[in-house]
Amino acid sequence: MRRVEGYIKELDCEKMQAKVILPQQHNIVTNWLQIGFTGPDESFNYKENSYVGCLLDDDLNDGWIICRLYSDKDTPAKEDVWEKRFEDGSIITHNADTSFLSLKVGTSEIKLEKDSISISTETSLINLSKGEIIINTGDGAIFYPIHNQSPCPVFGVCHLIPSTTVSISG
Repeated sequence: MRRVEGYIKELDCEKMQAKVILPQQHNIVTNWLQIGFTGPDESFNYKENSYVGCLLDDDLNDGWIICRLYSDKDTPAKEDVWEKRFEDGSIITHNADTSFLSLKVGTSEIKLEKDSISISTETSLINLSKGEIIINTGDGAIFYPIHNQSPCPVFGVCHLIPSTTVSISG
């Protein structure tokens, strides 16, 4: 068995197999190789041109893809930070040290922290924090904090009870 590195040339996602081009071996292209299982917490994320490590027979035709490898353009994250970037620009980030989770798609982002949730788009922001809801629609209208002590602008007293669900739409 030989340990070699290469780039995925073709994928068969249904069979979890790929052909690999081996630049250090005069650009030989392997037969279909089975892709190894990376563990219960990782999804299948191989694609064409992924840099991979393989265990192959002496003829460099039969064997297994055992892992993805970091290339010069990859940067591993710190141990307490996990980040997944997708081809469309979407990003999921988790920081175990600060208990922070975010999901960004286009110009929209959802951030979850220990005591707050914020949802932002290109034109508005919703922030839920410590029992308050603050909404900024981007057109200058700001809806002030809503909580069980908020006075009604008409009657001057709070009509909310702690179990009340508030729905705001525009």
